[in-house]
Amino acid sequence: MSEMTNVLSENEARDQVPYHATRSRYSQTLLLLYVFAWPAVILTAPLFWIYNPLAGILYALVIGLHVNTQLGLFYHELWHNGFFKSTKTNRFFFWVISFYLISSPQFYGIAHASHHKDIHTFDDLEFWPAKEQRSKTRARIGLIFELFFGIIAWQFRVAPAIYKHKKYSRIVSLTFPIGWVILFTALMYASYLIYGNLYWYAAVAYGLHMMLFAVALRSLQFLEHLGITAPELDYTTRAKLTRNTRRCGILNQLWHKLTLNETAEHTLHHLRAGIPYRRYMPLPPPAPSAPVRPVSVTDLPRIIRDYWKDPLREIGPDSPDLKEIPHSP
Repeated sequence: MSEMTNVLSENEARDQVPYHATRSRYSQTLLLLYVFAWPAVILTAPLFWIYNPLAGILYALVIGLHVNTQLGLFYHELWHNGFFKSTKTNRFFFWVISFYLISSPQFYGIAHASHHKDIHTFDDLEFWPAKEQRSKTRARIGLIFELFFGIIAWQFRVAPAIYKHKKYSRIVSLTFPIGWVILFTALMYASYLIYGNLYWYAAVAYGLHMMLFAVALRSLQFLEHLGITAPELDYTTRAKLTRNTRRCGILNQLWHKLTLNETAEHTLHHLRAGIPYRRYMPLPPPAPSAPVRPVSVTDLPRIIRDYWKDPLREIGPDSPDLKEIPHSP
């Protein structure tokens, strides 16, 4: 068995010592740039919709998806306390981005802690939100909704499990929607001042931007994990079963640009969560930093198809899948 057992505290899931993230002015400036750019992107979008709806869709696919995806990855790093020395500062921006992306910070925090603690088991709320590991039908229905609605559908699916969690707080649960309503109202009022009666284009643009981001992020997570359940294996071996996207090929390179190289070193992230994604970029392409199961973005349809055939498949200690990675020490 590995020294890292199946039981990690939430702080260990966040940090996974001994490595500590290196904060820099550049990283913090980049975060602030995207935080301030997001309202401008939403308020500029109606210009394209007024000109031509196709232009609005293209704007959402290029500019909107890029900005929202970057914020989604920053959101994740802020949960891991990767930007600032002060936990309170990390939490502040974590909450700000949660309002932007309509992502409940409580849902995300509880589920992501379970993801790092219980990766590739049925206790991982990011991939088994309803904890219905014995129902193929429910797993398939959930997959359908998440393919079309992404993390929006996931939040609805995970809600019952979160409500029962010992760390669930009703006060926090009420704070988030109130904050989001205030933000959305402010956006609509600003749009009214700018565009008059055409302000509703901002609401259309906002909805499309959020939907594209929700589906893209869930697809990213599917690429990294979908269809891998290994409850009988130790923590380190389960972490090594994650997938890293290949560093070659135009589509993979574009995917890495969109995701800040996150999927290029996803195994490393689970083994050493204290290393922020920004530190992945200088790693030499021929020498991945952890044993990996390389995969291409083009494999995503196959991964989804295989999961559909058998969503409850488990990888056991004698599975041939383990031949692709070194055995645990």
